[in-house]
Amino acid sequence: MHLSPDYDKMGLRCGIEIHQRLDTHKLFCGCSSRLEEETPVLGVVRKLRAVAGELGEVDRAALHEYLRDRRFLYEVFEGETCLVELDEEPPLPLNEEALDIGLEASLLFSATIPDEVHVMRKTVVDGSNTGGFQRTCVIGLGGVMDGPRGKLGIPTICLEEEAAGIGGSRDGSVVYKLDRLGIPLVEVATDLMEGYTPEEVQEVALAIGMMLRMTGKVQRGIGTIRQDVNVSIEGGSRVEIKGFQEIGRLADLVKNEALRQSALLEIREELASRETGISGPIDATEYFEGLKKGFLAKIVKGGGRVLAVRLGGFSGILGRELCPGRTFGRELADHARAHGIGGIIHTDEDVDSMGLGGYFGNLRKTMDASPGDALAIVAGPAGRVKLAMEAVIRRLELAGGELPEETREPNPDGTTNYKRPLPGSDRMYPETDIPPIPITVERLERIRGSLPEKPEEKRERLVGSGMSGDLADQLVRDANLPLYEEISGEVDVDPTLLANTLVNTFRNLRRSGVDIDSVSGEDLIELFGAVAGGKLVKEELETVLGEVAGGKNLEAILKERETIGKEDLRAIVEAILDERGNLVEERGERSFGPIMGEVMKQVRGKIDGKVVGDVVREMLGERLSG
Repeated sequence: MHLSPDYDKMGLRCGIEIHQRLDTHKLFCGCSSRLEEETPVLGVVRKLRAVAGELGEVDRAALHEYLRDRRFLYEVFEGETCLVELDEEPPLPLNEEALDIGLEASLLFSATIPDEVHVMRKTVVDGSNTGGFQRTCVIGLGGVMDGPRGKLGIPTICLEEEAAGIGGSRDGSVVYKLDRLGIPLVEVATDLMEGYTPEEVQEVALAIGMMLRMTGKVQRGIGTIRQDVNVSIEGGSRVEIKGFQEIGRLADLVKNEALRQSALLEIREELASRETGISGPIDATEYFEGLKKGFLAKIVKGGGRVLAVRLGGFSGILGRELCPGRTFGRELADHARAHGIGGIIHTDEDVDSMGLGGYFGNLRKTMDASPGDALAIVAGPAGRVKLAMEAVIRRLELAGGELPEETREPNPDGTTNYKRPLPGSDRMYPETDIPPIPITVERLERIRGSLPEKPEEKRERLVGSGMSGDLADQLVRDANLPLYEEISGEVDVDPTLLANTLVNTFRNLRRSGVDIDSVSGEDLIELFGAVAGGKLVKEELETVLGEVAGGKNLEAILKERETIGKEDLRAIVEAILDERGNLVEERGERSFGPIMGEVMKQVRGKIDGKVVGDVVREMLGERLSG
């Protein structure tokens, strides 16, 4: 099943939200969005609390995060953080440039633009927003795009602020970097895709990213675009996977989540055929007091506690694989980790190889566990271990019922970890510090008047210029597309040569360790101008680019490689033919290769090789006929 799942039979349903950072200053202040500062100038410690909303209810995801009882250390960076990010002063008016870019993206998806933009607050208490909420606003409704199965709806397009970047942990606090907080994002959400394969879902995500790049006003690089993916199958529940960055592996992510839910449904069916029961947890610390080494020994000796639970009828279930690299036991461990505990140990694992077989054997007798039962333990500080065990038991109790709706986070291998329950629907409320922003007809007409080409339109134009379809496809997807447009607008250079250099030659140089991205746009324009003007032969492009990237002056390089004209070339060929007259007489036309080699030694890099070949062939023929 893992090799070739039938997604139609599984009833795979998927929706995606693409979040793309914009290349402008922050959304509600004037701070830079460049993330260039590396050393924080200040650290601020905070704790966030979950409170009831306007309807008197506390969001379940917010409550989950609050019960984790975490402390947050926010790092401040000069020029990239101010009192707005620290939630110490109200937001400034919304970034009008970012709004224009968002409206441009909305029009590219043929969305309806609202008459007014209303900024809202969305409850977030995982620490990634200092105020406990994210500011967001709807800027487009009812859009559409071409998908692999025809037209696909784009119900909403939003403009919102980026969350703070996670920076690990320090001194018991979760570290967040405030330089990222507040960067403008455009969020594009799709309709539910039913019957799509994971590969088709990935194709949709790539197409949306490409459409946003057409604006030429988005950030590029790792972390500047990411996907939230909603996945469910028939009989399963909606799961949201947040913050996936490797768009080229999105298909693996969707496939593994579908497999995970399918395996959980199989476990539910199997448990229904067994006689099951979960005991109340007991304090089993004394059973492990004899341990001399290992993390369990350290916990026990340090005053921590070990709690154990008997899982009647669960033998073999915790070791069941859900998707490659993920077992049901690891699912349970995620719930323990959410409360600051390292995980769980259970009897579907090889406890003998851990040196714990005898300890679990004694515990099994005390808890009156039969061969069909499983045991699981959770160990850690006394204040956290109880909450962690309660979370594990809650998840075990759900194993025989409906699959839980939850938020999960991606792993590099395309699997996911449990993060928290899925948020409720009532976590949005108005931002009272920002008045509604009217969208005038004049503003929309101005943006419509300069809308960029869509990807398919740009590809058609590139192919029309003489470029191959494959190279045009590569260029439209490449980060250097704006650079291509800039250079081609300034220099009358062969489109295929320019595109191939920016796509393939640049890639080859990066793989060789050349810092090709350090070459300025001005130098590239001058370089391709030299090629177009006959002052530099195209064969020298890669070498010259490497030298410029290494710090050499372009003007000096071009002077060294100053080209020669045909008359100078003919004089050189004439001299070599005279010098190698005996060779010409002996070998006739077969002397072309050696003569060509001699000429190229003198003119390489100064004139096109094809021109050299034509002149040598012509003059050799004249010499032989004479």
